[in-house]
Amino acid sequence: MKTFKLRRLAFAGALLALVGCGGQSDTDTADSAAAAGADSLTLDKQLEVQMNAVFDRLRYDDKSGLWENEFEYLREERTFDDYVTQPYIANASADSLVRIEVTSVERLGDSAVARVLVHFDNAGRKSVIDDKVTLYWHQGKWIKPTISRLKDQAAFDSVRNAAIEAAKKESGN
Repeated sequence: MKTFKLRRLAFAGALLALVGCGGQSDTDTADSAAAAGADSLTLDKQLEVQMNAVFDRLRYDDKSGLWENEFEYLREERTFDDYVTQPYIANASADSLVRIEVTSVERLGDSAVARVLVHFDNAGRKSVIDDKVTLYWHQGKWIKPTISRLKDQAAFDSVRNAAIEAAKKESGN
């Protein structure tokens, strides 16, 4: 019983840590549809497909879906090998998670809040967690970072933009 509760908390934490899925996968169709403004999938369904794909990968101990959901600055500062040794990432698992259902999404500019139902089945014992997750539109896709933070990405962007402006001035453009 205690193990089930601990796993359930770990799954809830993992859900709060991620949503989108990047890279080359079946979910690219949903990302492409969103970027092109296609109406083939609603945002709710796109996010649902993405979340389930990330958890399917996590079920096989593939943590690259988590990595692909981090802000750019973190992927510039760390290697994937270093990333997977971080405690929260190293302990991420999805073995009793059955599926994630997105019930609604409220867009707030470059962010969105999704209401989700997370379905679990642990040896025939079924449960559902009702939760909310915040997502960010970053580099052409919706992401839910695990350990990177929006404020750190903003600082990274500020430094990069200042460097670009300085380079333009120096070159006379």
